[in-house]
Amino acid sequence: MNFENTDPLAKTASTSFNSSFRAPTHYDVLNIDPAATRMAIRESYLRLRNLYSSNGDGLYGMAGPDDLARHLQNLDKAFDVLNDDAARTAYNHKLASGQTTQPESEWSSEVDQWKPIGLGIGSEIIQTSRSTLKVTRTRANGANSLELQAKFLVVMDEGDIADGSMLATLRELSGVTQAEMHERTKIPLEYIAGIENNRFEPLPKVVYIKGFMRSYLRYLNVPNLEKIVSAYSSRLEAWQSGQK
Repeated sequence: MNFENTDPLAKTASTSFNSSFRAPTHYDVLNIDPAATRMAIRESYLRLRNLYSSNGDGLYGMAGPDDLARHLQNLDKAFDVLNDDAARTAYNHKLASGQTTQPESEWSSEVDQWKPIGLGIGSEIIQTSRSTLKVTRTRANGANSLELQAKFLVVMDEGDIADGSMLATLRELSGVTQAEMHERTKIPLEYIAGIENNRFEPLPKVVYIKGFMRSYLRYLNVPNLEKIVSAYSSRLEAWQSGQK
């Protein structure tokens, strides 16, 4: 009897076995058909992103955090292209003409070792003492909700990702206050308010803001966060350069 492996993670990870023959396409990375609708692209992206970011024995074939980070990065790249109609059309033309779609160096030709891992990415950190069990959340309540993350994508599509007020919108959609964000990420309240209100005067150098923004967005579990970090930090850097 022939059993087909329908696990999306296994299908995606299995492309590494054939990567020496053909670099995976963005459609392979997202585990979707080339004719997939935009909604199907978003659903697959969010589902796989949550799977790669989750903790538990359901993750197989990943050697360590670096591999998971690489898979997440490739997911973001694939989604960026296929979620944009113009970029997707241009990409399809490249595929049809047989052009190489990814640099060879981005894909490993090594066969992954299939074994369960539990890396704790995005999980809760448990600290124990003789009499207490302290739980520190590394993500906001409900942050893994695909419905919420789909709303994030709509906000990002329709808004200006270089505008700090968009971050406030994402935070409020999550039901997270500035005080909670400060408590959980240790970002100074002054910086949180400055970022969200586009008040650049109190903000430190861009290199520090990038770190703060990553912590902010990871706590909310915002998809494709580097896109926001890059856009906002470029705007801040331009302003700070003009003040010198």
